[in-house]
Amino acid sequence: MEDAGVRMFFLLCIALISATFTFYPNIACAAPEETLSLKYTLDKKSFNFQKKNVFSFPIKGDIRLLGIKGSFYTKTVGSINRQPQSVSLFTISYTKSLNCPQNGTVINSYEEYFSKYKQKIISSSVVKQSHFGMEKMDININFKRGFDISLGNGGCILMLFDGTDFSNRIYHMQSNVNLIYTPIREKDVNIFYNSGLDAEFTISPSYRKNSLNAYSVIPVSKETNLKPGSIFDIYGNVSFAPPRSFGNLPLKKWSINSYIYIYKNGSCDRKFPNHRKQKFTWNDRSMQNGKINSPFLDKDSEIIFNKKFSSKGLNQINEQIFVKNLPVEIKMGDCIVFALTPSVDSDDVSNINAEDQIRVLSSSKIQH
Repeated sequence: MEDAGVRMFFLLCIALISATFTFYPNIACAAPEETLSLKYTLDKKSFNFQKKNVFSFPIKGDIRLLGIKGSFYTKTVGSINRQPQSVSLFTISYTKSLNCPQNGTVINSYEEYFSKYKQKIISSSVVKQSHFGMEKMDININFKRGFDISLGNGGCILMLFDGTDFSNRIYHMQSNVNLIYTPIREKDVNIFYNSGLDAEFTISPSYRKNSLNAYSVIPVSKETNLKPGSIFDIYGNVSFAPPRSFGNLPLKKWSINSYIYIYKNGSCDRKFPNHRKQKFTWNDRSMQNGKINSPFLDKDSEIIFNKKFSSKGLNQINEQIFVKNLPVEIKMGDCIVFALTPSVDSDDVSNINAEDQIRVLSSSKIQH
């Protein structure tokens, strides 16, 4: 039976066109939204990340991705003989390969994965655990203008599970997310780029002694996917896993400052002298000459995201980030930076494991 809402939608489109004597090629009725369910579950035993598992969903044509909504779950089994620790990376990508893998197919390396399926990443989400039990991370991404995925005669949406509890016990990973999209009737003439700002660091919550600031940086250059134009979307998540020593004080508070900003007017070269022209990571001292070393350079730093992430004891953090101050114009020589800095004055300078899985959508066109 035909869906009444879809039928009414097309009738309204026909009525609009029929009632218009002049045809305007730039005015078109948008296709209705559709949902692709990516619900997969995997239980595995492993000591490391060597073996990964991929799931797929065949799809045809050109689509405009509008959002990703749902949750990721992991479950670490308890043991009195070891400190709990687990990490999972859930990566959604697409490929034009007509040979979609069977669900659960084992992949032995990322080199094998990318060479076999010639894919492009849509998003990645990291979930860490430093205690036993179930961990849930919600995801609610709404792309500000969407971005186009061209699959032509067919291809696959891929979901890669890359996780371990490092103990060879039964480790549970689950994806319960939906891709929201619409078929493309008229392609966007602009060129869009999807860049990964992801990185992993160890960082102390305390700025005492020899603690460091941490940076992940993408320059605007010919050697990266970040070209002069506009950044119109930034999305992803961050994860922080505290060290074992924090378990001795279950009410111990800790926090990390996080920032996303643009270095402008040549300040990228001043802040990171002799840096690579491609994506790179960087560290500098959290304290210099007895003062807190700020990552900002006054008027040459444009802050577009700022949040302090806080927790207690061994309670990890897995959270999505929301960036609202967009679009932002970028020029050759600028760079986009994700920065982490200590936020407390404490004698305990133990390091926290920190990771971001942030992606940047940009256009060669300046948007307002």
